[in-house]
Order: sequence, then structure tokens, then C-alpha cells
Amino acid sequence: MGKADESVELKHQSLEQGQGWDELNLCEFPIASLGDRAPAGCQKLCFEDTVWDEFNKKKIHRKLQIFGHPDYGLPTTKDEDILRFMIVLADQQNQFTDPKVYFTHYELLKMLGLDDSKKNYQRLTDAMHRWRRTGLNYKNAWRDPKTKRWANADFSILADLVIFGAEERAEIRQAGEKIDGRLSYFVWGSTFFESMQANYRKRIDLEFYKSLKSGQSKRTYSFLDKRFNAGRDSLEFPLEEFAFEKIGMSRKYDTGKIKEKLTPTITELEEKSFLVPQAKEQRYVKKGPKRWSIRLERAKAQRVLLPPDSETLVNKLVERGVSKQIAVDLVETFDARAIEAKMDVLDWKLEDSNDSTKNPAGFLIDSIRNDYAPPAGYKTKEQRQQAADQKAKRESMQAAKKRKQKEQEKLMQAEREHINKIRSKLASSELAAIEKLVQEQASDIEKQGLQNPITRDWQLYFLVAAELLKRYPMVEVK
Repeated sequence: MGKADESVELKHQSLEQGQGWDELNLCEFPIASLGDRAPAGCQKLCFEDTVWDEFNKKKIHRKLQIFGHPDYGLPTTKDEDILRFMIVLADQQNQFTDPKVYFTHYELLKMLGLDDSKKNYQRLTDAMHRWRRTGLNYKNAWRDPKTKRWANADFSILADLVIFGAEERAEIRQAGEKIDGRLSYFVWGSTFFESMQANYRKRIDLEFYKSLKSGQSKRTYSFLDKRFNAGRDSLEFPLEEFAFEKIGMSRKYDTGKIKEKLTPTITELEEKSFLVPQAKEQRYVKKGPKRWSIRLERAKAQRVLLPPDSETLVNKLVERGVSKQIAVDLVETFDARAIEAKMDVLDWKLEDSNDSTKNPAGFLIDSIRNDYAPPAGYKTKEQRQQAADQKAKRESMQAAKKRKQKEQEKLMQAEREHINKIRSKLASSELAAIEKLVQEQASDIEKQGLQNPITRDWQLYFLVAAELLKRYPMVEVK
């Protein structure tokens, strides 16, 4: 398989800053082996933690098990990169309105910044097969966006995968069939797709993500970005939990080895102004015998990602009843796109005359601070506009249809009046002559109607009417 096989011209949006998506459940635990290759013979990974469940007001134990396929093995951090850009392609192609996504290896490799060599084509194919075959088993660890509760979930990210290789494409060409665009496609698994549809996701800066040197740095960035965007600029985790359960490092590492292995990642994120630089004694805090924690603080440069001007965003919040000071605090603390999304949810609710929100500004503030998932049935502003445009188009077509129907009814009424007027002026002998003529000229089907006592009068009337219109045309009806 090579460049000539799939180098058809395909247009897709350029990747602007922040234009990727992270499904929030997939950020919480690793979903792949850390590194370019899974450990030899390893077909299963397990990650777990204990968190406070606000709904049930108690701590709960969460667990994720990942099962690789014997033929393809476990996914790796390189496969995570590929999955991330499959998500980008799906967003650009149909905004997650359809689980089926067409692709070419060529366009995905270009998105990933890889050349379209045979090696990379195979790497991409293998990665997709791994995601198709990899099983994810969440035990009390999958956040259901509709119920906002922790649930059990057992699924694969991909439900189907169909790939047309070089030989298949050549056969199609040889058969004289034209290949115009994509043939290969993948289909998202329903659990993952429904979560993306429900907007249980966050934006991620893809250019920043691609600039990171290692899979460990990328994974750390994705996880921390989720936690920071929940409204916390300073985080602290048990060191082993952070290293083993969130980043996926080897459980054989002792405290010293964990710190050593984390150093390149922490340093890179500090140098790129994602984390506030800290001395080791500030970064790592001893809590007891063999118990350490790690402290991480988001850099100010990363605290406000504002595609629109910050003052404009503050004004939008104020227009929706939020006080100026609270609006400023929200804009300085939370991701701008998250704020825009929550404002759109409020606007959608207020468009409904049956909505019972008593304090819209308070709801908006809480939804931003607590990262409320969009309610069932929510449609984005773009989706609502599309629906409105479609409704207007339907109404316009219906109105045009009614106008045409009225015009036809008016014309038929005018014809009836014209014909009746002419008939009333004809002598009986003239009318009898016309009736005789039309019966002689009638087609076989029309003669059958004339011979039937039930339809005779009706058939004769219309034959005479047609003849009268030929002889005495009516003037145009306006």
C-alpha cells in the first residue's frame, strides 16, 4: 500500500489550536500500555483508584481492565495518538452525528504529521485493528453522561472496521469503476459514541499535544488538563496512584525510580508553561513511611484559553445575569470553550417555554464550576440553527405547495365556469353533435367508460368539456 493508492484530493479543516476532543472517561485512566510497545506476553492492564462520589455521598472504588487481542496485542501510546486523530476526523466529517466515519490512510497520516510510507500505512492499519479488538471493562468507573452516575461498562471503542487496501482499490480501478474519495471506514462502538454525542468531552490543544516529546508527557497533559479544567489550578495526588493508575508507569518502580522517570515529563510541561516550576521539595511531599504525594499547579499562561477576547467573554456572562466580579473569576479560572458551551446550554434551556430554571445566572455559574454534563436532548447552537433552517425550508416548500394547489383549484374552477357558460349558450342540436363527435373519437379506455352506466355521464361530460376548451379557449386566469 503506498501513496498512489490513496492520494486522492481530500479536503479537511486545518487543525487550529484547541480543536481536538478528549472523551472525559478516557482521560481518567490510561487506555493503553505506556511506551511504543506493550510488555512481551502482556495481554491485560488494570488501573484503579478510590474517589468521593458526590451523588451517593461516599467513597467508591473504581477499576478499569484493558484486554488485548492475541493477534494484535495491547494498544500503545502511539495508538493513542492515532485514536485522537480519528476523533478529529470524525468531528470534522459529521460532528459525531453518525458513528460511521470514512477515511483514507493518507489523510490520517497527514494529520499525524507522518509521511505516507508503507511502514506508516501498516502502523496505522495495525493500530485500528488493535482498537477494534481491545476490550475496555469499566467497573463502577464509567461516568454515564445522561444519569451523571458511575456505571459498569464493557465495550470496544470501535465496533466495525473496513479497510480497502491497495489490491482491492486496484481491482476496482481495473473494473472501470471510479474511486472518488474514501472507501475505508470505521464505526464507533455505541458506548463511546453516545458519550461523545452527549458532549461528555473537553477540547484539547492538539498543537501543544503534538509538540510533546513522549507518550508519557502526552498522557500526563491529557489527564491534568481534564482535572485543571474542572476548576482546580492546584492538584495533589498520592505519588504511586498518580504514577501507576493515572500515567501507567511500571508498578515495579520504587519512590526514587518514579521521581526519576517523571522528571523528563514534569520538566517538559514546565518548560512549555503548562505547569508552574517547583523545586523537588515542593513538588514531592512526604506523608509518612513510604508515602509520598505529588503537587502540580497549572501555569497562569494555561489558566485562560480564550479564543474570543476575555472581556467579550466576561460581557457574555454578564448579559446572562452573572455579576461582573464572578464573571471575571470564571474567565480567569476555567477554559473559555467550556464557558461558551455552558452558556449555550443555558440559552437552549431558556428557549424552551416549559423550562423551570428559576435562577438562570446561578445555574450557569454552578454548571461552569461543577462541569455539568449537558441535559438529555440538548442541541448545540449550530445544531439548533440547522434544525431551524430545515424547518424554515420545509415550511417554505409547504407554502409553495399550497400556493400551487390553490392556483390549480382556481384554474379548475375557472375552467368549469367557462365550460358551463359555453354549454348554456349552445343549441341542443349543437351539443348533441359535439357529444356524437367525442364518442366517435374516444379511445378504447374512454369508450369503456361510456359503456358503463355508472361512469357514462361523467366520462361524456369530460370529453365534451375537453372539446369545448379546444374550440373556445379560455383567457388566462390571474
